[in-house]
Amino acid sequence: METIYGAEGEPAGSENLTAFDILPTSAGPFFDDWEAILLEEGENERFIYRRIGLPVCEARWKLGTFKDIVLRANFELREIGGSDRDQTKGLQ
Repeated sequence: METIYGAEGEPAGSENLTAFDILPTSAGPFFDDWEAILLEEGENERFIYRRIGLPVCEARWKLGTFKDIVLRANFELREIGGSDRDQTKGLQ
């Protein structure tokens, strides 16, 4: 994902945000044309997302909220699946 910014009448700057991709466009159609990035901003994080071709949306949370949600979802999915072993073992 790349961002372009600048005030009206000023040259636009751009920044490669690949390191912050949550739903990367490089994954192809896997995410159904959704893109998302997570940026830290002081004590908060900004979850910026859009469907390609549609307006950008944003949610702001306390720093660490996204990580907490992902870890909780991972835990719950493992519980549902009945697995208490490390699913990443053996993956390369």
